Amino acid sequence: VLDKVMFPPVGDVLDKRDGELRAKLMAVKDNGGDLDSLAAEASKILSAARGDATNAIKDAKEKADAQCAEKVGKAKAKLDGELKVALAALMAEKTDALKSLDTTADALAKEIEEKILPA
Repeated sequence: VLDKVMFPPVGDVLDKRDGELRAKLMAVKDNGGDLDSLAAEASKILSAARGDATNAIKDAKEKADAQCAEKVGKAKAKLDGELKVALAALMAEKTDALKSLDTTADALAKEIEEKILPA
């Protein structure tokens, strides 16, 4: 009597509960796969972002280096021009000084000659 009245409803409840637990366990296992795929996707996104950041830094560095090289080139050209002008001015002063020295030396030589060899 107990086998027909009591145990079948208890067995049904236990079977039902067992089925629900198995379904929940399977859902958790399935979610694990979803989590793995999401983690892989996140890893890919982070890797791409790192690559983009590296490229952006590289491009910015190249641009800054080019600008610096251009500015240095302009400054060097300006200084080279100023140096040429200064050297030309010094050479002109040297030439004038030598001419003046020659004239002074000639005048001094004549003066000495006149004092030593009176006319």
